[in-house]
Amino acid sequence: MSKSASYRSATSAPSMSSAARAPPAIPAPSSAWPSPSRRSTPTPPSSRSCPRPFSPGRRCPGAAKRPSTRYESWMPSASPTPAAGGSVSSHCRRLTEMSNSETVKWGIISTANIGLHRVIPAIQAAADTEVVAISSRDAERAAAAAAELGIPGHYGSYEELLADPDIQVVYNPLPNGMHHDWVLKAAAAGKHSLCEKPMADDVTQAVAMTEASARAGVLLLEAFMWRFGNRVQRARELIRQGDIGDPRLVRASFSFPLPRDPTNVRFLKELSGGALEDAGGYPVSATRFMFDAEPESVEATLHWDDEFDVNIGGVASLAYSEGRQALVDFSFAQERRQRLEIVGTEGSIDIEDFILPATADSTLRIARGGEAELEIFPPVNTYTLQAEAMNRAVNGGEPLPWDGDDAIRQVRVLDAIRESHLGGGRVELAPHRKVDADG
Repeated sequence: MSKSASYRSATSAPSMSSAARAPPAIPAPSSAWPSPSRRSTPTPPSSRSCPRPFSPGRRCPGAAKRPSTRYESWMPSASPTPAAGGSVSSHCRRLTEMSNSETVKWGIISTANIGLHRVIPAIQAAADTEVVAISSRDAERAAAAAAELGIPGHYGSYEELLADPDIQVVYNPLPNGMHHDWVLKAAAAGKHSLCEKPMADDVTQAVAMTEASARAGVLLLEAFMWRFGNRVQRARELIRQGDIGDPRLVRASFSFPLPRDPTNVRFLKELSGGALEDAGGYPVSATRFMFDAEPESVEATLHWDDEFDVNIGGVASLAYSEGRQALVDFSFAQERRQRLEIVGTEGSIDIEDFILPATADSTLRIARGGEAELEIFPPVNTYTLQAEAMNRAVNGGEPLPWDGDDAIRQVRVLDAIRESHLGGGRVELAPHRKVDADG
């Protein structure tokens, strides 16, 4: 990568010494991202209230009881051998240092709403990216989507898009039950895949997808974009630094009231709909990410909808090694919530609205010894950061921070949640053996 690349900064950070330098900047979010309703964020202290630079995670001497610290948007560099939940080192890097990289050409399978209104505009905003074609089983719909988004090519079938020799990466936001087949077909066509969650219906499918991608020499990434967020990366750094002592408990929630529309794919059993599949994967992945480990057992209850014959919510208890515990909940029929809490022996971390990309300043709250402080972060579009990570991996600059094997580990937990619900008891998870091209 070029050392002279230009960097973009979303906001300015307080001046820091070389020993406590602000992390580097991440690209600002796409203007096409719709803004969710959010609470106002606290105002950071003035330079006079903080007389000397200080490191992330520490109270500012001379500041108010509950100081707020503003940091540049950042993300640590990825390890070439991801551990459970994705292994990311503490060394900061600049995500936009890509000036010597080649443009990566993307194709979109499906004109799903999540793609049209959120993900595709964010991919188009990514460095070294060109979205060259979009496809639909309805040729007119594909043409309309291409015109709306300024995409030069469009196809009336997914097969035609996969046959396009210019396309290197396929973004797959198809309904859950179609992910498996089209990742396999993309791999057979020599295309890398960014596949929406859940990557597969079960672990058997996830293994087949990972093996096929490895044999074809293509990349496979499950689209949990939230993992690229500045606050969650910062939270895991604080955990690894020991700022909250030994992490003992993670609570993660994702719920929203979904209109009962029988045409919504989230309610269609034949397309693997359900709240666990659509929303539950986020809090489950958050517990794996924060503990940087895999659960050893699961106990869960799903709430079933008799009309649609799918689960519309649930709760699960995930037991990790050394007595660590995680509690997750998810629902299509509860108040909108995206909350993550990590509790340690000496403190706790709280992050509200941790899943969807932030469109305004957002906060991370750290509590220790009866006092609390806020760290304020500028908005970033995590969909864009996810696309840039794929681009760097395609160009050989660095490996993906998470791969198909990580998706297998994730799907194993979802399978265990379903099994626990059906059997009414605890399900033990055997140690996982990494999957490669030879199975």
